Amino acid sequence: MNYARMIMTALLLMTACTAPMSSDQLVNYLNRLYANAPASEFFADFGLPAGEFARDDGETVYRWVSLEPAVFPEEHAITHYQVPGGHYTLVDGYNGIPQAQYCELRIYTDRQGIIERFAVAVDSIGKWTASRCTEIFY
Repeated sequence: MNYARMIMTALLLMTACTAPMSSDQLVNYLNRLYANAPASEFFADFGLPAGEFARDDGETVYRWVSLEPAVFPEEHAITHYQVPGGHYTLVDGYNGIPQAQYCELRIYTDRQGIIERFAVAVDSIGKWTASRCTEIFY
């Protein structure tokens, strides 16, 4: 095997090792790490949610976004929405600068705030790979 072929093989193997997870794989990975844990553990590791939806049955769906702390403006606009089945509380952290890399999750919890499951809502191209969510969590 010549030197160039060995280098190409090594590069292909390294690329395969860093391939981003699919949304389903990422959700399964997060569920293995945090399912049946308090949502506060996830928020302590990755930051507070940007919003929440409190359902009438006592369960809560959190909206977590990957905006860098420097992106948030000094003041946040907090908006409350009442809808059939519950109410939303959203924090508007948008300061007029669109974010090129963005990951947004939904975190479903029970009445006690224990994580039941995750869902990927938005996963843009990352800074280094095809998945910003994979870059953050894996």
